[in-house]
Amino acid sequence: YRNSIVSFLKLMGESEADARVAANETISVEKAIASMHSQTVSEDLHPGTHVTLDELHKLCPNFDWPAFFTGLGERYIGQEGRLLVTSKEYFRGLSALLASRTPQAFRSYLRWRLVYLLSDYLGGDFLKQNLQFSRNLWGILSNEPRWRKCYTYTKRAVPQLVGKLFVDHFSSPEAKSLALDMADKVKSQFAADLETVDWLDQTSRTAALVKLDAMLFEMAYPDHFTSYDFDVEVTTLFQNARAANENKVKSALAMLHTAVDRRRWASTSAADVDAAYDINLNTMFFPAAMLQPPFFDANFSVAWNYGSTGGNLGHEMTHGFDNVGRRFDVDLKLR
Repeated sequence: YRNSIVSFLKLMGESEADARVAANETISVEKAIASMHSQTVSEDLHPGTHVTLDELHKLCPNFDWPAFFTGLGERYIGQEGRLLVTSKEYFRGLSALLASRTPQAFRSYLRWRLVYLLSDYLGGDFLKQNLQFSRNLWGILSNEPRWRKCYTYTKRAVPQLVGKLFVDHFSSPEAKSLALDMADKVKSQFAADLETVDWLDQTSRTAALVKLDAMLFEMAYPDHFTSYDFDVEVTTLFQNARAANENKVKSALAMLHTAVDRRRWASTSAADVDAAYDINLNTMFFPAAMLQPPFFDANFSVAWNYGSTGGNLGHEMTHGFDNVGRRFDVDLKLR
């Protein structure tokens, strides 16, 4: 791992000696960060605590929070007591860490994180080094073919546009309507089962039925596709990725000032072959790519569609009531 950091930093122009010093500083910072996290695996969730900017500063006085939020273009964040802190111990530890290392150590750590996360968008030498690192870490033996990388990067940058292209060629309003009807029928049967199972007490049964009734289904594709406000060029992959990421951050920050949209597809694309239930929205997203043969087709028998897609629908619904989803009530509050 240390040698990989050195190799990446040398590609950025650092000397062997400077790269090794920076690698040692990086690993020291990473070990300290790791020590601030729990050493046991737990699925327990904590609702967190709302704090003001002043209270956050008291938790972590060695970080310039006003400068950070101003840099994000959100200088007024925290002035109304709406900052959510899920672990006060972490921020206390972060403040201590910031005081225990030199600024140069953090520059080394951040430089390593930056080049590693962006290496896919850089030149051939960075791609070769990234492959070597992935081979050591995960056993990956070769890079993806160029066509797949082009598709992956494009869908990552503009998921709704890629989804719209897929829908225009491979989906239809009729398929969406049929899938919605299936979801409603599976939901009705789910409710019937909740009414009769003998291991639920009446309080839990009522709460589950209310939450199920409020569950939303986003099938096939959104009613309105998201547009993207940034420029791309055919010869500038790195700049395109940077522009896409800046747009993603800008969109995320804008949501701080709007009501929660439970039907927002966010990073989910209609071209994804993967259904998902969002516990924070009590909404199921079932992309058009999941409503394709061999899973689903308007011309398949009812038994086929329900046996495959119907089963997937029921599975995703259960996530609203599993060991994590059950912690969120009908108002989307963590209990």
